[in-house]
Amino acid sequence: MSQLRSEDMTLLQIMFPHDQGYETISKLLELDMVHYVDLNKNVLPNKLPFTELLKRAEYTLKQIQTIEQIYADYSV
Repeated sequence: MSQLRSEDMTLLQIMFPHDQGYETISKLLELDMVHYVDLNKNVLPNKLPFTELLKRAEYTLKQIQTIEQIYADYSV
């Protein structure tokens, strides 16, 4: 054991389908036994795989919030 770690650790690379990624990582982090290491630290944020989807989702959310505000303003 290292002087800086209380327990031995193992570095693993886990690969799974994209559609299961969020759920899988969430469950692993809930166990509080996982440390996330960013393997894309040399990649610009706007070049990451899901950046365009996130931008589109944020834009859609803003549109929905605007519509909800208009409905609230007119008591619809």
